Amino acid sequence: MGQVGFATLEEALRYAAEHPSVRQIVLAWDGVQTLRAQLSEWSLLRERPMSLRAAQGHQVVLAITPDENGGLHGLEPPMIALGPARWTFEGIHWVWNLDPTLQARQGWSLFELAGSIEATFRDCTFTISNVDEQGFAVHPNVAVFRVVPNQPVGMTGDSSEPHETNTAPQIWLERCLVRGEATLVCHQSGDSMLFSWRQGILVTPGRAAMVRPAPSLDPSPPPRVELHFEDVLLFAARGLMLAESSPLEATPPELALHLTHCVTVVEPSDPPVAVVDLRGIEAEQWRPPELTGRRNRYAGTDVALRVQGEGFEGGRRPYTFEELRMKPPSWYGEELPQPLPRNPWSPWSPAASLATKRGLVGEPEQQRTLQMLQFEPELWKWIPEAPELERP
Repeated sequence: MGQVGFATLEEALRYAAEHPSVRQIVLAWDGVQTLRAQLSEWSLLRERPMSLRAAQGHQVVLAITPDENGGLHGLEPPMIALGPARWTFEGIHWVWNLDPTLQARQGWSLFELAGSIEATFRDCTFTISNVDEQGFAVHPNVAVFRVVPNQPVGMTGDSSEPHETNTAPQIWLERCLVRGEATLVCHQSGDSMLFSWRQGILVTPGRAAMVRPAPSLDPSPPPRVELHFEDVLLFAARGLMLAESSPLEATPPELALHLTHCVTVVEPSDPPVAVVDLRGIEAEQWRPPELTGRRNRYAGTDVALRVQGEGFEGGRRPYTFEELRMKPPSWYGEELPQPLPRNPWSPWSPAASLATKRGLVGEPEQQRTLQMLQFEPELWKWIPEAPELERP
């Protein structure tokens, strides 16, 4: 099949949904193109490799601004619900503006994934604006990626259809920049998940990940939620992971967090923020999380893990990095230096969430902080520069 041209991405998606032979959409414009929320074509592209990439030499910006008049569906409406396929996105700047006047929902997400999905993002930037005029975050439970329970074939349609066997959703980021008032990834499924990010920058006033598992139809073996970060600069004010569960979930998921050559900066507070926070999980029902790392640096806290739930002293138990290193079997596999003193600057202001990569480390005090953290800028020199934007 030869090339077919379209004026908008929506037209191209519609054509691709109707023609299973289409495997790639090349975006060849400069500037901002508006994309409607909840296009059905995303979920119709199924069971095939699908690539969306910016043409060489073009700065492609896709902006999504949800509108109640557009008929948003769901208690936690996603802007893009990806169908079960192998997706690749390259060189795209995603801009997501959440109007403070939107109707209150339980949560919002830019991308929603369920079932057998593999989504790879290379050289992409994600900018989320979720603040009011005073600069305060408005909508709660906002996520860039949200993993939700999968509905097996035959449960909602023709019961004669065969049951679909699914693998865990996989999300891969390479050389990406994520900034704004949102959680990076939120897991709300009884299924497993793999999230991997190599080279990039995250700036959020919240957390990198939240795990709130749904009851599983088949809890044996238990689901596994696994996150890998390598060469990533993580400015996550409230820590890297919050996992919440309750006695209603018979089998809490296995948790794994692997860090390699990363810098994690949290907001200094009293009590200190924990890098990993487990809540509401009874002691006898969960396995210690896998916390492994190599050549990492931390600032703003000395608490690696905090457990809040029944079966622990006073209902709360913080573990410092030193305690975890000495606890057999070791929950943390590296010999870490003492976490650094409080960072002398705060990158979580609303202005910082719209800062570019260059602006994020452009001030002398910020550069000194990175030098203290022993984070070599050349490791992320290939991360794409996000476009300069203003708050709507």
